Amino acid sequence: MRMCDVRVGMRVIFGRPNGEKTLGEVVKINPKRIKIRTLEDRGQRSVEGSVWSAPAALLERAFGRETEFVPGCGGTGCPTGCACCA
Repeated sequence: MRMCDVRVGMRVIFGRPNGEKTLGEVVKINPKRIKIRTLEDRGQRSVEGSVWSAPAALLERAFGRETEFVPGCGGTGCPTGCACCA
């Protein structure tokens, strides 16, 4: 995801490409990194509500219910024809 696509309050999935993915909500946008409040537990020591910082490149937009998202979706009317845009 590009930095210009991120908005405060947006629900996102964040994490490394081959690592754990976590649902969160953007709380602050800094020049290089985004602050995200987790909406679910992450790992063994991080509980729901903790704040993480991640670069925009490690974020994906979350769609639908809290845990339902479509990776790579472009949003309303995207050419993939996914369920979130129908």
